[in-house]
Amino acid sequence: MIKIEIPNPDVVLTKQKQLGEKVEAVISSKYGFTDYHRIPRDKGGIILLFNAKDELLFVGKARKLRPRLKKHFEDTVSPIKMHRDEVFKIA
Repeated sequence: MIKIEIPNPDVVLTKQKQLGEKVEAVISSKYGFTDYHRIPRDKGGIILLFNAKDELLFVGKARKLRPRLKKHFEDTVSPIKMHRDEVFKIA
């Protein structure tokens, strides 16, 4: 049996729901994530995407995390394009 330990993340982003009345403008975000600014602009590392049950959906790596993470939610060729709505937490 192989045991894999998930590293402790520096930053954790969770999906936010739109608050307020229905007449209020929708949050300008990518799939409910509005705080990309918490990820350092030039920091590299590992991206972990989890669903609401805290199950790991995707693991990625990048030299610059913030732009790569945004691309996962914008690209038409991203490996997670069919599961973007499932993503609840980014670490």
